[in-house]
Parts: sequence; C-alpha cells; structure tokens
Amino acid sequence: MAIGADVLIPLILMLGFVAVLVAAIVYIRSEREPESLQQRFLHRFYAYAMMFLAALVLFTGGGLLIRAGLAYALGTPFSYLGEVEGRTSFRFVEESDIRYDESLRTQDLYAGGAFAAIGILAFLLHWSLRDRVEGPEERGQSFLHRGYLMVHGVVFGGVALASIPLAVHQIITYALISFPPDEFFRRPVPGEILGFAAMALVLWAGILPSLFRRQEG
Repeated sequence: MAIGADVLIPLILMLGFVAVLVAAIVYIRSEREPESLQQRFLHRFYAYAMMFLAALVLFTGGGLLIRAGLAYALGTPFSYLGEVEGRTSFRFVEESDIRYDESLRTQDLYAGGAFAAIGILAFLLHWSLRDRVEGPEERGQSFLHRGYLMVHGVVFGGVALASIPLAVHQIITYALISFPPDEFFRRPVPGEILGFAAMALVLWAGILPSLFRRQEG
C-alpha cells in the first residue's frame, strides 16, 4: 500500500499545531521580548509565518520533482501506481492489463518546478523583509526567531523521521518481493514517499545548525 500525501499532510498539520502550542506556552511563561521588538511584533510575525509557509511550498515542489525524477530514472512503476483497463475483477489480471500513465511524470515535473520556484522566491523575499524588521543583532533576544527555528525543526524533522523508515521499507519490498499481476494494487510505489522524505531531510538538516547555535547561545 502506498503511503504518501494522505499521511504526510495530517502529520505536518499535527506537528505544526503541537510545535506552535508549545512555543506559545513557553512564551507566556517566560520573559517577554524587549519593548523595541514588541513594537514590531506583527510585522515580524508575518515575515516568519510566510517564511515557514514558503518552506512548505518548497517541500511540496521538491517532493514532486524528486518523485518525477525517480520515475524517469527507475521507471514509472517506482513512483506511480498503475491501473487495470477493462476489468471489473482483479482475480484474473495479467501483466499486459496493467497500464501506467507516463504523463504523470511530466505533470509532476512541471508542477514541482513551479512549486519549488515559488517557494524559493517567497522564502527569499520574506527573508529580506525579516532582516528589515528584525536585525541580526536583535535575534538573540527574539522569541519569534527561536520559535520559528523550533517549529521548522519539529515539523520537518518529524516528517523526516516518520517517512524515511517507510521509504526504506517500501524500497526493500519493491526490490525483493514479487507480486503477481492480480495483486498489483498491493505493490509499493516508493518514489512518492521517498521524494518527500528526502525534502524533509534537507529542510531539517538545513535548520539544525541555526537551531542548536541559538540554543547554546
């Protein structure tokens, strides 16, 4: 059974909600930011929120691009589930009855490229805006900055930790277990989960140095 966006999207929402809730509790119970930062709270909150949303768009686009790339490199069945044409029962399905839509690779390639480009552009734009409303020398006192790093790390780290073992399991199953044609719907399609797992790992690894540097400081 393929496990993809139907699992990852609820997981992202759950992790994001928990991380934001924890950050809010910590903020309420801790010392507040300096008055100079508080006066720019809404502008800073907007910049950090949009940076995180842009990272989610990049995550989506990157996952689609990797999925399509794996399909081109390893074959369409690695990333996409086929369909059976002209059959109402799977009992006597033959290999020749299974069809794979090759256009799905191209669609994901274009969609992934568009999502990734928009995500990168939006992230860089709001990164620049963040620098205008919160200088580098102020970030040591910025709760929003620490909260952003924590939420980013929890969401993408959690997705990576949850999806990488699933991707490994599906790759092993795909490579080593032979399914008869009449059980084709049980075949894993590891390219989908592997694409998003790889992107989550990249985004998680990218934030870890800043996250732990801030914690040590």
